[in-house]
Amino acid sequence: MLPLTGTDAESNVARTGVPYEEVISAVERLQVVRLAKGAVHIEIHFAYLLLASNVAAVRRLPTLMQRVGLIILSAWFLSLPCCLGLRNGG
Repeated sequence: MLPLTGTDAESNVARTGVPYEEVISAVERLQVVRLAKGAVHIEIHFAYLLLASNVAAVRRLPTLMQRVGLIILSAWFLSLPCCLGLRNGG
């Protein structure tokens, strides 16, 4: 399970310690290995935390998933601000 809060580096900023580029790079490497080994599929999915301050990024999820070859997405919704920066949409 790969945790994300956005569909690009800017919108994923709330995931401190989980750089967007590293997550996407890891998925792309796994897909390369999967194809090289002739595997039909690999069980990878994004654990997407939907924040009220970042609803617009959700529209880009299908494109992102298609780009990296994923078919499963688990989405959680955070309705209670967990830090002051997120409360004001920042």
